[in-house]
Amino acid sequence: VVPLERLLKVPLIADVTFDDPPESPARRLRYLALRNWPLTDADALHARRQALALDGSDAGLWHTVGRLALAQGDWLKARRALEKALQLAPTLHGAKTDLDALTYALGDAASGGGGVTPPDGPPAPPQQFGGGPGLSAAFAGTRVATGSSPRFKRMA
Repeated sequence: VVPLERLLKVPLIADVTFDDPPESPARRLRYLALRNWPLTDADALHARRQALALDGSDAGLWHTVGRLALAQGDWLKARRALEKALQLAPTLHGAKTDLDALTYALGDAASGGGGVTPPDGPPAPPQQFGGGPGLSAAFAGTRVATGSSPRFKRMA
């Protein structure tokens, strides 16, 4: 098995651009390598966002991006990604549960919410907003790195 990082450095895959046709095998391999980047890696969110730039039609990948953004406290990115997942697949239950918990926690649910407005400054972890089972259960025992390092080539 070739590690994903090494695969992304292979010239044929590293040189993929947005101009390459979507059906290009090299573009598909790059997409799959980025989509399957380890969740505990510091570049997990960045890698998946690059995968979405190559193929934004994967509702499950949008859901994963939403969950990673939630874990990193980026509520806006999480909300946008979860909404996109549901736009692509309205019955994607996990995305609906996570989005409902996020909107409730932020206090803007359709019923008027009951959540808490986030404080100024850096966002706190989801548990501090009373996210209920959708957020706390979703991230119980999950370890997600929050740093970022440009270990793989960015597409032009």
